[in-house]
Amino acid sequence: MRTTLTAPSNMTSYEIIVNTGNKRYSGTDSQVYITLFGNNGKQTGKIHLKNSNNKDPFKRNQADKFRVQGEYIGELIKLRIEHDNTGRFPGWFLDRIFLTDLNDPNTKYMATCNKWLAKDEGDRQLSRELLLKKQTNEIIRNNQYKVTVYTGNRKDAGTDADVFITLYGNLGETNAIRLASNKKSFEAGQKDEFMIECTTVCELNKILIAHN
Repeated sequence: MRTTLTAPSNMTSYEIIVNTGNKRYSGTDSQVYITLFGNNGKQTGKIHLKNSNNKDPFKRNQADKFRVQGEYIGELIKLRIEHDNTGRFPGWFLDRIFLTDLNDPNTKYMATCNKWLAKDEGDRQLSRELLLKKQTNEIIRNNQYKVTVYTGNRKDAGTDADVFITLYGNLGETNAIRLASNKKSFEAGQKDEFMIECTTVCELNKILIAHN
């Protein structure tokens, strides 16, 4: 006898990327919640955004990625984002949100906020309802990046190790990409240039450089 277990057909997983703005004190210590609304009149109910890919979520100029489960509610049309105004620094300046229904990963949505959710800033609202706009294939295409690396000129500054770069942006992060060249790279005092191709992460905000 063979038994097959499948997830209920009315459930799906969502990837949610939340971008906190770059204003002074724009990060929050509060608990943040999101509700998604579909074109069939249904909604997910309030979802607690926890277990970010970052240890300390919702900090200034940071992109936080979450994966949550919820009821399938059709094509997404809007969301509600809110927080509970707790913590030492509860005020929050939200830039925008990217969202993907992982049952249809080629369709991405974006909601722009660019407003405070705070009792002492702006219009003093702690909740925002934002329209979701479908993103075109242009936003999820592969991009080419030119990476220039300058190795210092100190004694033994170079390395023979394999060097990798990870790009971080508003749409998440790339895999670790090896910086490979036909010539010997990363010698002391040397400038090395690399062309890499990867799925776009939209606006870059940081990189991670590492070696083995």
